[in-house]
Amino acid sequence: MNLYFVFEGKTEPIVYKKWLSVLLPDLTEVNSFDAVIQNNYYYESDMGVPNLSYKKYRPKEVQEEYYLKQLRARIETNSDHLLSFQEFINFCLKINRQQNK
Repeated sequence: MNLYFVFEGKTEPIVYKKWLSVLLPDLTEVNSFDAVIQNNYYYESDMGVPNLSYKKYRPKEVQEEYYLKQLRARIETNSDHLLSFQEFINFCLKINRQQNK
């Protein structure tokens, strides 16, 4: 399975790549659209302006696995929080189920 992502900022690729390595460890990032063969992902970023309160050039703990776990715990406890993040997690879970069939 191959996936293509479009991220909206400078830091999103950094953070989401880290999260993808935890959520979809069987996928490997490739550096060009043409390099996608099998179990790869490729992304483009439009370098928009992110809304999170961390420094764009040093996202630090946001890309750490414990931060991802905290966010996941938050959406499990509060189903009305972080709706777009919930969609991302559900998407990754769906991909995992398809890969593990």
